[in-house]
Amino acid sequence: MARVSSELQVGNLSIPAQLRELREFCGREGWEVVDEVAAEGESASASELSRRPSLVRVMELAESGAMDVVVYHESTRLSRDEELAHWLINRLSRHGVRLVDASKPMVDFSTSDGRFLYSMDAALASWMGRRIGDGIRKAKREQHSRACQSGRCRMHMCGARTVCRWWLRRRGRLSGGCLRCGCRGVRTGRSLTG
Repeated sequence: MARVSSELQVGNLSIPAQLRELREFCGREGWEVVDEVAAEGESASASELSRRPSLVRVMELAESGAMDVVVYHESTRLSRDEELAHWLINRLSRHGVRLVDASKPMVDFSTSDGRFLYSMDAALASWMGRRIGDGIRKAKREQHSRACQSGRCRMHMCGARTVCRWWLRRRGRLSGGCLRCGCRGVRTGRSLTG
């Protein structure tokens, strides 16, 4: 199983590189590849199985008895949600399917020590995902703060020009938010200078 987290990454070579490495790994182990599941644009932080079609496919294969091993590139490619990671390994083991992390091939997750390492990996992947999110939110707040100070809010993804609510409130001209993208600025038909 290979994964990239956003639609922006789908066109790069990450998925083919991951799949190539996984094929080589399976070849060295003498395992036949029955299917390749690529999670293009899926967030590993998603906690609902319905938001992870690739994992739904893996479960369908496991339930049908089509495979006995799921090989994944490394823990952050599988899941960044601890609860989903534990649900997955428990559900797969009920169907007699083992999980194998290609970056740690010597670890047998069916043993007590292996399950402990899997739990640690799941916890670290979850923590890393939250830390990345914290950094992104911090950068967006700083970008927004700088935009506010200059009189322009560019914290929107729709391409519409907006003026920050803070800036408008300061000038006594506050009205509703951007209807196009829901950002906290106000869409204007002209460029404003601070």
